[in-house]
Amino acid sequence: MTGYIKINSLTNTQMKIISLIIFIAFFTLRSNILSANQEFPARNGEKPVILESITPDTPFVARNFAWASGTSNPYLSAVQFLQSFPEIVGVEDPHTDLEFESATRFDNHTVLKFNQTYKQIEVFGRGVIVKVDESGTVYYIASNAVQILDFPSEEPLIDSFEASLIALQSVPGIPVYSTSAKRFIFAEKDHSYPIWVFSIGTKNPLGSWLVLVNGISGEVINIAKRTFNATGRVFEQNPNNGGLIEPELLRLSGDGTRLNGQYATTYRYISEGNIQTAIPDSDGNFLYNPSSTQPDFEDPFVEVQSYYHVDRIVDYFVTTHGYTQTRGPLTVLTNYYQGSTSSPTPYDNAAYDGENWTLTIGQGSTADFGYDATIIYHEVGHSVIDSIAQLLIFGGDKYGMILMPGAIHEGVSDYFAASLLDDPNMNEYIYIGRNLQNDHKCPEDMIGEPHQDGLVVGGTLWDIRELLGKEISDRIVYRALFGLPQDTSFKILSNSVMDEIDQLITEGTLTEAEKTQVETIFQERGMDICDRFIDLKGAESYSTLLFGLSMMGESACDYISYAQALGLSMPTAFQWYIDVPEDATTLKIDFSLTLFSPGEEQHWLYLRKEEPVEFELVSIIPGLVLPLRVQKADKTFEMSNGFTLTPYTDPPVEPGKRYYVAISSLSCPMGRYTISGSTGNEPVEEPVVETEEEEPEVVVEEEADAVSVEELDAISENNEEEMGPPEKGDSGCGCKIAE
Repeated sequence: MTGYIKINSLTNTQMKIISLIIFIAFFTLRSNILSANQEFPARNGEKPVILESITPDTPFVARNFAWASGTSNPYLSAVQFLQSFPEIVGVEDPHTDLEFESATRFDNHTVLKFNQTYKQIEVFGRGVIVKVDESGTVYYIASNAVQILDFPSEEPLIDSFEASLIALQSVPGIPVYSTSAKRFIFAEKDHSYPIWVFSIGTKNPLGSWLVLVNGISGEVINIAKRTFNATGRVFEQNPNNGGLIEPELLRLSGDGTRLNGQYATTYRYISEGNIQTAIPDSDGNFLYNPSSTQPDFEDPFVEVQSYYHVDRIVDYFVTTHGYTQTRGPLTVLTNYYQGSTSSPTPYDNAAYDGENWTLTIGQGSTADFGYDATIIYHEVGHSVIDSIAQLLIFGGDKYGMILMPGAIHEGVSDYFAASLLDDPNMNEYIYIGRNLQNDHKCPEDMIGEPHQDGLVVGGTLWDIRELLGKEISDRIVYRALFGLPQDTSFKILSNSVMDEIDQLITEGTLTEAEKTQVETIFQERGMDICDRFIDLKGAESYSTLLFGLSMMGESACDYISYAQALGLSMPTAFQWYIDVPEDATTLKIDFSLTLFSPGEEQHWLYLRKEEPVEFELVSIIPGLVLPLRVQKADKTFEMSNGFTLTPYTDPPVEPGKRYYVAISSLSCPMGRYTISGSTGNEPVEEPVVETEEEEPEVVVEEEADAVSVEELDAISENNEEEMGPPEKGDSGCGCKIAE
C-alpha cells in the first residue's frame, strides 16, 4: 500500500532509526508546545514557566499554565491531558504506557502520579506527576518518562536466583534480609533492557541497599543506599538542654503495657533479636530516668523517649498536612550497637531504613542518639519524604555524580525537625550540629556529602519560614514534595515551591510582593539555577569543589597510578553548558584551580557538542558505583586552564550549537575551581601557516646498475676485439692522457 510502512517488515536497525526520529521529535516539542499552543494560557496572568529537559532522559517540568478539561474530576482531567499531549508527556501512547499510582487531595487541588510501563512492566524510576485544581484545570506537569527505543525482550536472560547472588556480592557487610526480585525495564534515551531490583539489608556495617542487576548481562547497573544517617563529631561531654517532662503517651495499642502504638513500636535492640524492656509501673506509667552512664546498652528510658517523639512528629504530619502512614507503625530500634551482645561496640549514628520501614537509634560512645529529639524528628522526616517522593539516591550515573536528591532528603528532614522545635540548630546535644541559619549557596558550597549539601536546602527553606511564618512555610514545603520527580534537583524543588506559592496567591493568602521576595531568596542561594547542568551564561563565573581521591579515604591516594592505568578519574558535581549564538565566531572557556593541600595536580576538561559528556559507571568497592571513566566526549584538554574555539581550531566552533563541559580529577587532595564561559562575534582571521622555503632541486645522475666481475671481463674482451689493443698513452677508455 503506497504511503504506508509495514512495521513487521522492517529490520531492527530501521525500527531503531524510526523510533529515534520519533523520540527526538517528542523531545523537541516538549519545550515549545506549552508556550506556543493557544490552548495553554498562563494561569496567573504571567507566561507559563517551563524547565526544559537538558536531555531526553532528564526531567521536564512546566507550571503556571492552564488547560481546561471540561470536567471537574481530577483523575479524568489528568488522563485527558496526558492522552491529548503525549509529546509533552514523553511517551508514544499514554493509555498503554502509563499506569495510575496515586492521587493526593488537598483543599483546592489534587496531585496525581502515574508510573511509566512497557508491555505492562514498570519502567524503573520513571513516571509523570500532574496537578489539577478544583475546577478540573491542569496547571502543572513533571515528567521523566522516556521513549523505549530498542524494544527489549520482556524476559531476562539471567534468572532471579542468579541475579540475587550477584546482588548479594555487591554490597558490604553481612546480609540480614533480601527481598524477592522485582522485574523492571531500565530505560535511557539510547537503550533499554530488563533488570532485576533487590532490596538488601546488612549489618556490620548497618545498611539498606537497592541493587539493580542487568537482566541480560548480569552486571550490577547501580546501587542506591537506602539508609539515611545522622552522623557527626561527638562531644566529649554531653550538654543537657532542657529538663525532663512527663507528657502523656498517646495512641498506645492494646492494653498499653508495651510501647506499641498507631504510629510507632519501640524495641531495645539485641543482636539475637529485638525485645521490649520498657514496661509500665503499677500505675500504668513509663516513668524511667535517663541513664547516668554512657554507653548504656540496656537503657529503657530511650525506648520511652523514642516512642513519644516519633508519635509526636508523625501525628503532626497527619493532623496538620493530611499525611497518611500507609505502611503502618514505624519500627524503632533503640540502644543499637555493632558486634555481639557479649561484646557490643557503640554505634555513633542513627538511620532510617526505607525498605524495612525502621528507625535505628544508635547507642553512641559518649551519648545515646535517642536522647536528642532533633535526630528522631530528622529520621522520621526521611520516612515522610520517602513515602511521598521516593527520591532515588544513587552515587552517580552516566552524566556524572548525583548529589541533589540526597541533599534534598537531608535538607527537608532538617527543616521539619527544626521547624517543629522552632530551633534552627540541629543535633547540638549529640555533636556539633548543623545550623539552618546559614549562608550556604549552590554550587559554591556543594561538597558531595548529603548532610552538608542539605544545608543549602535547609537554609533556604528556613529563610522562607522567617519571611512567611511557620504555618504557611510548612504547608508550602510539604506540598512541594508531591511535585518532585524521583531524579530531582534544587532547581526543580524551587519551582515546585513557587507553584505552591502561586496556589496561595490564587487563594488570596499570599501577595505578589511576597512571591517576589521568595524568588529573591532562591536566587541568592543559587537554588533557581542549581541543576545537574548549569548554564555558564547565568553568571560571570562559578566556583565549586573539585573532588579528589581523598574523598574515598586517604588510602585511596595510594592507588593513583593504578587508577590512571585504568583510565579512571573523579568527575565533579556538575556539567556546564553554553549556547553559541548564530553570529558567534568564538567560544571561550576559562578554568582555574586551587588544591586545598599539597599534591600532584591532575585534571581534565571534556568538551562535547549538543549532548552532555557521558561517563562509564565503575564498581570500586562493595556498595559503591561511581562514574569514573569518561565514555563520550568530542575533545579532552589535559591540565588545561581553558580553551578557545574559533572556526579554525580543532574542533571548530559551530554557531547555533550548545556545548557541554565536564571536569574530572585524579588528584589526591580536593580543591576549588572557578569556571566561566563566553562567546564573541569579532572577525577571526584564518591563521597563516608558515612554510619553509623549498630548496632548489638537485638533479643527481642515476648510478649504473651494479655488474659482476665476470660481466666486466666479458665487456673488456669484447672491446679489445672491436677496438684493438690500446695505443701508447691510451688509458683504454678512448681518452687521451698527458704524456
